[in-house]
Amino acid sequence: MKRGIRSWEIILCVLVLAVIVAGLFLPKTGSFVMVDEICDVLVVWIVCAYVIVRIARSKGNFPASVKAARGIVVAVCVGIGVWFARSVVLDLVSGPESVTLSEIQTGKSRAHSVFTQHYYLKGTDSLGETLRMEISGEDYTRLSGCSSVTAAYYRNTGRIAGFQPVSDQAGETQEKRTRDEEQGRIELTQRQKELLEEAGLPTDYDELTDTQKNAVTSIESLLTYLEEKYREEFCYLSYAEAGVLEEEHLEAYPKSGTRADVVTVYRTYEDGEYHYEDDYGNIGLKLLYESRMREFAAQIFQESGIKIYSDVSSTVQDAEVQNVTEENVLQTLSANTYIFISDSVCTKQQFHDFKEECAQWLGSQCQGAAAQICLRLTDAAQWELINEEDYEDKLREDIYMDEAECAVTASGKITVY
Repeated sequence: MKRGIRSWEIILCVLVLAVIVAGLFLPKTGSFVMVDEICDVLVVWIVCAYVIVRIARSKGNFPASVKAARGIVVAVCVGIGVWFARSVVLDLVSGPESVTLSEIQTGKSRAHSVFTQHYYLKGTDSLGETLRMEISGEDYTRLSGCSSVTAAYYRNTGRIAGFQPVSDQAGETQEKRTRDEEQGRIELTQRQKELLEEAGLPTDYDELTDTQKNAVTSIESLLTYLEEKYREEFCYLSYAEAGVLEEEHLEAYPKSGTRADVVTVYRTYEDGEYHYEDDYGNIGLKLLYESRMREFAAQIFQESGIKIYSDVSSTVQDAEVQNVTEENVLQTLSANTYIFISDSVCTKQQFHDFKEECAQWLGSQCQGAAAQICLRLTDAAQWELINEEDYEDKLREDIYMDEAECAVTASGKITVY
């Protein structure tokens, strides 16, 4: 008896065609590239599922050899489905990563259909690995003639979530560095040599790769900008070059502060010159605020037994930072201050007396600005373990012999509890 086409088979064919058509119209680069990959996987899954269902629905008393062959076909279909889905799943879990490719080439090849073509980008990353990624026809035209590009891409599928040709900033930096090298003017500073040693890299400039040369010179330029602007020394924390997902920036902290006082400085290149922007203003004001609090507490207790950390809640624009001084910082900023006192310098009675003195001092000093002081008395051993990186976590621990808080509102109302 001749078998007719079932309705579910027609639906399956329509679904496959719909997914194929959707894949043809989805962009080859950008935010939806993984949707395109998922469409490809769905086509494979649907076909494999169809084969498996047909085998499962076919009834009969088959010989052992046929049964074995049917089992092998099912196993192969499952394997194909898993293989095609593997890269997509890995990329969806890990997300895109940023990479800068040099010596890039663009090309095209015939796709599965005679009506379409595949365009691709190929280049070498900083580790010397050659990568190949799929792009669109528009990207193919845009990238023709470019020597390098920064891309956010999915490593396993080779799909690009976003890209940009490396800016003139990098090009001009490289060009200037090349001129300096030819004239023998590149000399690493002591700080640059120390950073390279910490990273396990050679301190001889000529032995560095182009990427390493660019990084070490950029770090020095960004640190110099901060130090010349604020007239104090900064310590390096981290550096990130410009990419599709982020701007070029450096993180550092003032030598007068701690590693928790992170300052971020951003650098962009526009109209032939560098432009800098940083957030140190409010970090510096935080240190200034803490110094006033420490000055007050040190009148009562030995400094060796107190730790003070302020959390400034109000912000000040860069242009207004210069107007905040040691004299008016308490009247300008609102903040919560945490004072941890060791029992080696303070008794319980002194602690309660200090609580009242804090309230009166806030009322007289923080006129027009809200402020709060949280006092904690603990034994010397626990006190030693408190630091700026984790003091907020320590607040939740049951390690204190006594606690108190006092606050003043902007209108002058004082509360002690």
